Amino acid sequence: MTRHTRMAMPLSVLLAGLSQLAGRALRGHLQLPYWPTQWIEAASYLILTLVLIGVTYLTIRRRA
Repeated sequence: MTRHTRMAMPLSVLLAGLSQLAGRALRGHLQLPYWPTQWIEAASYLILTLVLIGVTYLTIRRRA
């Protein structure tokens, strides 16, 4: 989306780190047993991944 690899790599690392921190913060507030928390966190990462793939696909198709 940035058209520059040098900008895209740090941006993706930053966004991945922020999502990890948000997951840890959410894990502290849920107060659920170990496995349900893992399933919720895995599902949220999967949904985020699918959304980002869709945004990337639409961006590439629009530029082509």
